[in-house]
Amino acid sequence: MMDATSASSALSSATPTALSTALGVTVASVTAPAVLQLFDAPSPPPRPYLPEYAIVSDKQMKFEVHGILMLIAWGLFAPLGLVVARYGKPAAALTAVKAMATDPAPPAPAPPATWFVVHRACMYSAVVITLVASIISLATVEEHVNDAHKKIGVILTSVMLIQPVNAYFRPHKPKAGEAPSSARVAWEWGHRWLGRALVGLSFATLISGGELADAYYDREYYNVSVALVVIWCAVVCLCEAHRFCRWYSASSPSGGQQEMVTYGQHNKA
Repeated sequence: MMDATSASSALSSATPTALSTALGVTVASVTAPAVLQLFDAPSPPPRPYLPEYAIVSDKQMKFEVHGILMLIAWGLFAPLGLVVARYGKPAAALTAVKAMATDPAPPAPAPPATWFVVHRACMYSAVVITLVASIISLATVEEHVNDAHKKIGVILTSVMLIQPVNAYFRPHKPKAGEAPSSARVAWEWGHRWLGRALVGLSFATLISGGELADAYYDREYYNVSVALVVIWCAVVCLCEAHRFCRWYSASSPSGGQQEMVTYGQHNKA
């Protein structure tokens, strides 16, 4: 009897035709490539070409959301709130003075001035949007203070939280004809200049963030940031020029004395 080894060798060396003859079964001659083709899945259709900038990772998308929110908060709401407070308040005060000249008994209580409502809405919107953008950034990056942009951003967000608290606990506003207290004067100066410093610091943050976005993702955030900064600087320059012209015309012999006093008081700040 043939041993197991010899039988194994005979079976391994036998061809499909020889095995079919020995077993009495007709087996088609099949080659190895043909067998492999039976198990080859059809190749998928080629992927359509996508440009590199369209393949956005989750991390990149969060960074872009952070940047867009910061542009809205500090490129739109905060500067608008500052401009409205800077130039709307003296205009409203002048209107009130002229109204009192014609009607010495104004209705009480007077509704909040339009400039104050817009200023408060803009600033609170900037605070809320900044907090959301900061949370997104903190949850995305691994190192939080490893470059200038992040350091400025941390300072901006930290100091920003002082302003709404400071505004809530502001000293009592003096009544018509009443001199403001020293605490009220100190608060007005501190609140005013802290807000201006925050907006100036935010411009540096927007530009540095735009540089990072352009360097990593090849976007136009830098150009948008610079354009917003230039636009707001131009708006402030035009408003200051208009304000000076109003004050100068009021201080002339033919100008209104009360208008000169009103604009002169606000120009001190």
